[in-house]
Amino acid sequence: MINKLKKIPTLLEGVINYSLLRHFKVLSPTEMQINVTYRCNSRCQMCHIWKMRPKNELTLKEWQKIMRDPIFLGIRRLNLSGGEPILHPDLEKLVRLFLDSIPKLEYLDLFTNGFLTDQTVSTVKRLALLAKDRGVNFSVSVSLDGIGKMHERIRGIPGAFEKASKTILSLKEITKKYNFRLSVAGVVFRENLYKIKEVEDWCNKHNIPFSYQIIGFHETYVQNINKKERLDFRKEDEKCLLNLLQELALKRSLKDPRSFVRSYYWHDVDNMYRGGLRTTPCPFILDAFVLDSLGDVYYCLSQEKIGNCRKGKTVSEIYYDPKNLKLRKEITKTVCLKCNSGCFVTSGLAKDFKKFVWFFLTGRRGSVGVY
Repeated sequence: MINKLKKIPTLLEGVINYSLLRHFKVLSPTEMQINVTYRCNSRCQMCHIWKMRPKNELTLKEWQKIMRDPIFLGIRRLNLSGGEPILHPDLEKLVRLFLDSIPKLEYLDLFTNGFLTDQTVSTVKRLALLAKDRGVNFSVSVSLDGIGKMHERIRGIPGAFEKASKTILSLKEITKKYNFRLSVAGVVFRENLYKIKEVEDWCNKHNIPFSYQIIGFHETYVQNINKKERLDFRKEDEKCLLNLLQELALKRSLKDPRSFVRSYYWHDVDNMYRGGLRTTPCPFILDAFVLDSLGDVYYCLSQEKIGNCRKGKTVSEIYYDPKNLKLRKEITKTVCLKCNSGCFVTSGLAKDFKKFVWFFLTGRRGSVGVY
């Protein structure tokens, strides 16, 4: 109950920002994703990050300089992603730096493929203790796209399911002791569409929350646009896909207000696959950004980088650059309207209070647009 009460001021601030202040000024970022490394020990069908093999990622000293930027003072939620974050040799030191540099941080989320069980569990223990000392809510999400050989084919790693499932169950054993939230997430595409419910069933069996993400295609970040023809859904897959989306859209309960947020989003995705346009608000258009291990800054990972903070401009100078802000506004009228990404949608809808309340009361989504 105390943790829920602590959320109220932040939620009210977000509602005011999204409903009023955004019309008069550029909002300061409150959420961000940091891709701490592009090193990866997976070979995913739907992603090319593992082919990057970066040789010149930011050093701890460079991170220390970057994190002195005042833009980080208002961040409330931080996602740590990659690549595979566990492969960063100084991840604990890096997280300690982030916690020291972001005084208002409330949520710290770690995303991992779970292939290195012992290293992942020991790292999570240390990070959980760091987060607890700062009063930060810590969560871990492990990727799982199929059961048995299916996950192995998708991730391109022998024994992928055994490794990931061992990590998931090992983490589950320590969630209460180390006070963190564990969940599992799966990417849905042609390869696993007809089998993805098996992952949800497996998670339900072990009492672990599972979330879906429909595949997206991008020239940047995952760099999978050239695989679209092979990975995307075919005409004959449409019925199965729409049935899944409708099922997800109907999962809502008065006992869990957040289920209405998820329901809104899945209604939206279902509508987009029927030719409609996105209405789910996106924080990356108003108060979020991405920073990676090369010093590149993005408003959104589906778009080109807007600058590099390694030398010269700071993150603040890049984020608030009028040319970049103009570009951000322009994409809201084009690519954003067909984007199915679920990144930060829970907080986005919570802050866009009008759309959330209208849907809660009527079951109908708001007007077209991501903000």
